[in-house]
Amino acid sequence: MSIWCITKGDTSNKPLFVINNPLCKIGSTQPTSGSGVWITNTTANPNNTNATTSYKCLVQRDSVNDAISISVRIVDPLNRSGNTLSIDIPSGPVQPIET
Repeated sequence: MSIWCITKGDTSNKPLFVINNPLCKIGSTQPTSGSGVWITNTTANPNNTNATTSYKCLVQRDSVNDAISISVRIVDPLNRSGNTLSIDIPSGPVQPIET
């Protein structure tokens, strides 16, 4: 899994949060502080051929007034990725995005 999070308009290009880990290295507990990603649920389908796994990501902004941009990709062991999920979060307080 590859996650890249930046503050929109920040010219330093310093990311707020970056992760490049194999899915097997993602834990199942929310970080106690700061930003992080974790597995929240895994559900097998009735045919037991595939499972659906849900992840959550928490990004700690420097200021509630910062707008941020997040890009999430699932990357295979050969460093190929299929789809990319991009989310722009405006400045101000926000409710968590449930998917």
